[in-house]
Amino acid sequence: MVIVLPITNTIKPQIKTLVQLPENISITGSVDTEQVRNLDLSDRWWKTTGVILDKELTDYIVGMLTILLS
Repeated sequence: MVIVLPITNTIKPQIKTLVQLPENISITGSVDTEQVRNLDLSDRWWKTTGVILDKELTDYIVGMLTILLS
């Protein structure tokens, strides 16, 4: 079981729960921190982007998630 956040093509800086992905990676859009999902990867189809976010952005997204879940 894993916790995932979807990536959307929407880029709207005015919506603070959409965390824009940096321009130097192969995918574009935003991480939607409001759409938290848990998946059983052995039971459900899924697709990886193959992209690994840097620690600073990952920490920021986890911080947003922590605030939203508290």
